[in-house]
Amino acid sequence: VRTRQGTVSVLGTRFNIKNRKDLKIQCYEGSVVFSPLISQLEPTKLSQGMELDFRNNMIRTNNFTEQTPDWKNGFSSFYEQPFSEVLEELSVQFPVTFEVNSIQTNRLFTGQFIHQNLDNALKTTMEPMGIKYHISADKRIVTLSE
Repeated sequence: VRTRQGTVSVLGTRFNIKNRKDLKIQCYEGSVVFSPLISQLEPTKLSQGMELDFRNNMIRTNNFTEQTPDWKNGFSSFYEQPFSEVLEELSVQFPVTFEVNSIQTNRLFTGQFIHQNLDNALKTTMEPMGIKYHISADKRIVTLSE
């Protein structure tokens, strides 16, 4: 699989790649190798239960325990992620654009939202952060304010 940041070689059978602004690879079974396009960085092999985050041209590996990717279960989850990433994922899952008025999008968010209902997704992400929101009549633009 080729991404903007590098190539992932599949050596196993179950893996997940989340290629948004940054790259996240999770290996659920077997193994995969990530070969970054940046020549100074070496390929990284992941085996079952390992994940790789590639952001700001740096590779970080961790372990995880989930059995399947969140999206297969109909939700997106975040652990201490910048709120800007939550907004980006909401825009991927729902056809909305956010107008951000004086919101600190670098604040960290821990939580999740389901992919079935925009109103519920906004409530579960905005309210814990103390953010007010207004949805346009055509449900395409969400205006945020504190």
